[in-house]
Amino acid sequence: MTADDRYVLQCAKRQRTLTARQQASQLSAAAGRPISRQTVSRRSHEAGQFARRPVFRVSLSPAHIRARLHWAREHRGWTPEQ
Repeated sequence: MTADDRYVLQCAKRQRTLTARQQASQLSAAAGRPISRQTVSRRSHEAGQFARRPVFRVSLSPAHIRARLHWAREHRGWTPEQ
């Protein structure tokens, strides 16, 4: 693995929210030579890094949190059959 490959992976690990296209444009500007999106994607895949979507979840209100805790405490002793 060359120093350039290691640099691509290091940048990808630092900025995990960027797409391969965005990473390629930043790396091209920093290196002063063109680096393609495919190169960034290939190097990431070779290192075992793959694109992931962030998990979306609805925020709970304080009232919902209290209600969930109340329900859990009421049903603490239940068995799976119940």
